[in-house]
Amino acid sequence: MNMKLADRIESIILGNTPSLAARLGSDIVWSRYDGYSIANLPSTFAAILGAQMPTPALAPLPKELWGDLAGDVRRVVFVLVDALGYRRLLHAIEADADSVWKLLIERGRLFPLTSVFPSTTVAALSSLWTGLAPSQHGYLGTRLFLRELGVQAEMISLKPVVKGKPGELLDMGLEPDKFLPSPNLAEVLKSAGVRVYDLMPYGLMRSGLTRILHRGVDKLMPFVTASDMWVTLRRLLESELAGDQRAYIYAYHGPTDSISHYYGPGDEPLEAELRTFGYSMHTEFLDRLSPQAAKGTLLVIGADHGQILTPKPSAIALHQQPVWNDLAMMPTAEARVAYVHVRAGRMQAVCDALARDLPGKLVAVETQAALEAGLWGPGPLHAETCSRLGDLLLLAMGDGYLADPTGQMPEFLGMHGGLTADEMLAPSLWVRLDE
Repeated sequence: MNMKLADRIESIILGNTPSLAARLGSDIVWSRYDGYSIANLPSTFAAILGAQMPTPALAPLPKELWGDLAGDVRRVVFVLVDALGYRRLLHAIEADADSVWKLLIERGRLFPLTSVFPSTTVAALSSLWTGLAPSQHGYLGTRLFLRELGVQAEMISLKPVVKGKPGELLDMGLEPDKFLPSPNLAEVLKSAGVRVYDLMPYGLMRSGLTRILHRGVDKLMPFVTASDMWVTLRRLLESELAGDQRAYIYAYHGPTDSISHYYGPGDEPLEAELRTFGYSMHTEFLDRLSPQAAKGTLLVIGADHGQILTPKPSAIALHQQPVWNDLAMMPTAEARVAYVHVRAGRMQAVCDALARDLPGKLVAVETQAALEAGLWGPGPLHAETCSRLGDLLLLAMGDGYLADPTGQMPEFLGMHGGLTADEMLAPSLWVRLDE
């Protein structure tokens, strides 16, 4: 495999970090919102299909990465494989000499991009549908303090964190169509005459997150597993999109994330899932796609983030420490990164207590300093960004994570959200299907 381009892009990504990064650990990857992050993909896809994301959307990826693949492209197919870390994919490819992944790289190109911060699904997918950084779209974590509703919310099923019911936030006044800044990618493309299709697992079709992110698509198409996802995609390209119709097709594959959570991202089940996914892609899609359907079709396979191994002994029981009494509410965001609202006048006491009682386990950074360093991205800030981030950012060191004070989080062996390379580097694999 020719990995010179990939190595060069990784060098660019790792070689540009602000001074704040030195405080956050040795294996830090900073989000490259300036052109090398997943948040730059929507503007790239729009440009390829003859549209333009509105200000303040982030710029497209550098044209050297995709320009020669974009000529006469009528259809962009973006398959997102949840939690497929770049380095994990490279390891799986090297371990399987006959991998279809290796064939795709030889036909196209693979390079890394950074995730957004935090490196978690809700923030990353929001960027992938808006072209905005988390600082701009405000979907800053799985658990958020929503000042406008006066509640700590779980932002996938849209419910209060404590004893909430799925969708309960809708009854409290949350409007899915207005939660993210608009227009999103689907709306921009449709205004330019591009049809937008969305392939989603049956179980996520009516989720709160889907309602927020996927507004404006022409057609939601459900599937059960990877095998019928590829069949559905092939049928779509062969029938509904015959001719010169421009289209953007998004497909979401989630089992890689669940497997990495429960078994750990480096365990055999993940490699088995990637082989199975690759096999069905090969046999049900690539091998059976007609030349007419492949013509002018660009396939992009990517991810929202990776994962890191988080063994049970690495849990940090912050809620059992004396410092808990100085917090205005439970921390929000993720297990690997937390947003803390501090009681008035207790900021220094909190920082001192963390350094004294949990040395080497958590790094505390004032939120304003992290915002100014661009950790969540550039401005203009979403109106609720500052209220949702609170006063203090806590980042778990090494393989650590914050134990859930509500007792709702499963005992995952793999997690994400932080700034390590395994969490932050996502693959971006580009292949012209007609070459």
